[in-house]
Amino acid sequence: MVVASAGPKGKGVFAARSFGSGELIARFVGRRVVRAELGQLSAWEHDHLGEVDVDVWQVLPEPVCYLNHACEPNAIHSSSEVRARRAIAAGEEITIDYRLNAYDDGDIWKMTCDCGACPGPHEVVGDFFSLSPERQRIYLPVAPPFIRSMYQRRARGSAPEDR
Repeated sequence: MVVASAGPKGKGVFAARSFGSGELIARFVGRRVVRAELGQLSAWEHDHLGEVDVDVWQVLPEPVCYLNHACEPNAIHSSSEVRARRAIAAGEEITIDYRLNAYDDGDIWKMTCDCGACPGPHEVVGDFFSLSPERQRIYLPVAPPFIRSMYQRRARGSAPEDR
């Protein structure tokens, strides 16, 4: 993986070689696990968080922290690895869908996305459950355990707070 300019998105991660669908791109360990102390993070740390459970995040290490969002990503990001979702050519930007690992039960984050999957800029809500039911089903096998558990409870009709 190579970190380089991704234009208006800032830094991005690019494939140094090609990857086949399902192939491991990177394994990593977060720099720091964070629970309630979000206010104690530096601006850089706050901008590079990955959710690992409800109200539990990790500060992502370089170069993983520079993976950009796409609504039709070519890779899948878990709490400890990145895998190709489809074949990725050498030199292609590696992108992930930030919503796959996101659950926000009140203070939902939003961002404007111009990834090209939709015509023009559009709003992305940082929550797995903001995805269409079809996309949730597609992502479910690779979603983190806490998301899969919440999905199953919702499918049974239980409230998400019944964790």
